[in-house]
Amino acid sequence: MVAFGSFSVALLVLWMIFQHIPSWYRPLTPDREGVHRAQIDTATLADWISEKMVGGEPFEIILHDRSVNEWLAALPHILPDTRRSMPRGISKPVVRFDPDAILIAARCSRGGWEVIASLTMEMRVLENGNLRLALRKVYGGSLPVPGMVVEAMLKPLRELDDPVHTVEPLLDGLRSVESVDGLFEGVEIRNRFIWPNGRRVFRVDSITIVDGAVRLVVSPV
Repeated sequence: MVAFGSFSVALLVLWMIFQHIPSWYRPLTPDREGVHRAQIDTATLADWISEKMVGGEPFEIILHDRSVNEWLAALPHILPDTRRSMPRGISKPVVRFDPDAILIAARCSRGGWEVIASLTMEMRVLENGNLRLALRKVYGGSLPVPGMVVEAMLKPLRELDDPVHTVEPLLDGLRSVESVDGLFEGVEIRNRFIWPNGRRVFRVDSITIVDGAVRLVVSPV
């Protein structure tokens, strides 16, 4: 009986750890004013980037995680079709920029259970000019996620379609990985992207991630 009681307590503790929500995971629920603000901010940023692309000179983009999370929360209201492009069972994504790392968390629902899954990844520019994306940590609550579960989580991402080919190199990199080990070792991504407005080709010259912001230096090609 004592052994059974200890086992029950262990299961309870394990379940509580699995259900733990990271302190930084705070998905936003935008009101009408928030959606309107996000719509104006993203349109202004897109127009500014388009103008810089036409200029043909390198330029810098600084993104703050606070703003990105506001845009993510408002996106389904601004572009309702994005609801269908989100992998099934994944909702309310939140990002956080830590020094040299990008953290992403989302609510994952499947088969009647629900957990906040989070991952940590790094991205840098290689000497050959390409990008390298490496997965560092994947958690369900506070528990490390087994490789087979990581593979199941990434499968919907590999199947995403990019009709304007903006992030096609990133999707190609994910599709090229044969095992989860390859993701942790790092995926090389072709540094050639297409800005949808005018279909301008560009590359990323540098990536700097600090607390709360990511700084990109971009060059039209």
